[in-house]
Amino acid sequence: MARRLKVVDNDGPDMSVLNKEKPRQGLTPNQEALAQALYRGATNIEAYREAYNVTTEKKSTIYPTAHRVSTHPKVVARVWQLGQVKEQAIYDEAQSLTDFILEETRLIACDTSVRTQDRLKALELLGKTRHVQLFKDTVVTENDTRTSEQILNDIKKSLEEDAKSKSTD
Repeated sequence: MARRLKVVDNDGPDMSVLNKEKPRQGLTPNQEALAQALYRGATNIEAYREAYNVTTEKKSTIYPTAHRVSTHPKVVARVWQLGQVKEQAIYDEAQSLTDFILEETRLIACDTSVRTQDRLKALELLGKTRHVQLFKDTVVTENDTRTSEQILNDIKKSLEEDAKSKSTD
C-alpha cells in the first residue's frame, strides 16, 4: 500500500532549504513536479512515476526511491508552501466577499430610496456581523453553591410565606 506525504508540524518544515539566493539550492524541475503531484494528492509512487517519467522500474525498487525523493526536505517544504499559498488565497477570497457583502448592506441601510423594511433588515444584518454582535444571544449562568438541605429549607420557607400571604388576602 502506497503512503501519502504527511506534514505533522503546524509551523511547517524548514523553509530555508528553498533559499534560492545560493546556487543550486532551489528545487530541480523533477522535484518541483514531484511536489506538485504530492500536493494534488498523489501517492509517493504515483508522484515519483509522474515526475521522473518512470514506467519500467519494478515496484520493489520504486517504493524506496519514491519514499526517499518524496521525503527530501526541499520537496516537503515545497508541498507545505503550496498548501500555505492555497490557504491564503482561500482566506483572501473569503475576506473579499465579506467586505463586498458588508459594503452592499451598508449602502442599502443608508439609501433613503430603499423601502424602510429593507433598510431595517440591512441594519439588523449589520448588527449581527462578527465585528458588532449587537444582537448576539448571551446566557448568564449562576452557580448555586447551596446544599440540597439549604434548597429544601428555602422551598419550605417560600411555601410558608406564600400560604401566609394567601390567608391574609
